[in-house]
Amino acid sequence: EISDTAKVTETAYGAAADGNASLDKNSVTVKGGSVHDVYGATANGTGAVTNNAVTIENGIVNDNIVGGENTATSDKAGTVTSNTVTVKGGEIGGDIFGGVTYAAQPSSSGGSGGTTQPTSGGNTVTITGGTLAGGTRPDGTLRGNVYGGYAHGTDKTVEQNNVVNLGADDGSYGANLTQATIYGGRSTAAGNTLNVKGQDITVKGVHNFTNYNFYLTDKVDKNATMLKVTDHNGFENQYSGTTPVNFSNVKINLKNMSAKQIAGRVTLLEGDDDNALKFQNYTPTAAWLISPTHSDYEYALRLVRSDGTEAPTGTTTGNRVLLDYNRFQNGNVAYDKTSTETDWFAGRSYGGHTTEHNILTIDKPLSRNITAYGAKTMGASGGSGGTRGNTLEIKSTGSNAYQVTAGYGGYIHEAANSGKVENNVLRMLGG
Repeated sequence: EISDTAKVTETAYGAAADGNASLDKNSVTVKGGSVHDVYGATANGTGAVTNNAVTIENGIVNDNIVGGENTATSDKAGTVTSNTVTVKGGEIGGDIFGGVTYAAQPSSSGGSGGTTQPTSGGNTVTITGGTLAGGTRPDGTLRGNVYGGYAHGTDKTVEQNNVVNLGADDGSYGANLTQATIYGGRSTAAGNTLNVKGQDITVKGVHNFTNYNFYLTDKVDKNATMLKVTDHNGFENQYSGTTPVNFSNVKINLKNMSAKQIAGRVTLLEGDDDNALKFQNYTPTAAWLISPTHSDYEYALRLVRSDGTEAPTGTTTGNRVLLDYNRFQNGNVAYDKTSTETDWFAGRSYGGHTTEHNILTIDKPLSRNITAYGAKTMGASGGSGGTRGNTLEIKSTGSNAYQVTAGYGGYIHEAANSGKVENNVLRMLGG
């Protein structure tokens, strides 16, 4: 552990072996002071480098951070797997690597008695705070890169199946990555995953990922932008002719959203122009699917241009990936007098789902005239879905002149909607 005012002018290692030893479960934690480089573990032989960890909580790292490394160049070099780097704070002057290898590609063994050479990869970098300073080295190369895996040799497996997390599991994020470029692998996308777990994350670019996952929590505002890339060629080097990301690999996770999060339009990913984000097999989920991770929500996922028009299907480009979501059941909302909203509801559906078991409570002085609904079923063209078992409870609206100008326990908007309206309650105790 490095903390307080400690100053390490060279490299700090959790473990190092100049031989064939295996290095497992070693760690370095930086809580303060300064250090030149930090390695969870580094080896130079046939031993595996696994499960080593670097955690930066505060302090200054003047150059690189590496979770696990093997510098052996032969095709028998030990693998580098399941190493982690976690940055919670501090300042990093160089690059971040989950795993690094120098190994040569093993020759195929062939024959029924042959053995399969173990492969590297599966390393993880998590950034929830801290600053990557960026800039250039004396040799002119850029600093501020983040790599899940980096291969110096011909064996590229360390660049596969890695994970980079931006933001904590609870949705908190306080890092400054505006000078950073994020890579799943230095040159390979296979199996790499970028998990975006916070809002207002700005990076120069994201490259070499197969999977893009966006995790919404109560720390992600209903109109937030989660991830923005600022370089012109910042999304998977799309202007360089690389294979576009498959849109079906853009996933959302709503399981950690709260009962008070009812409706929103979140920008999951934003580029710098109308051609910045390129996808293949694009088909919008405009049918308002039920979330696979939280069945109380319906959602639509779309790629749009800067003027709001939707990108055509197939292989296409756009400026933003938008998520529209509605909680149609089990919402529980209390009126907030600091809000400027005039339309209040605890459940809503546009996608043909029945709004049910939602509760809106008004027990604060109103700051403006409002309309209020336990839940509202808006329907698609022609209307669809019913509304049942919802409650609007008005306990107090204060002594000023503002009013609930219209209140409904349950509400269906479309006249053509033949869904059932049943067991909804409007309860008025004051106001």
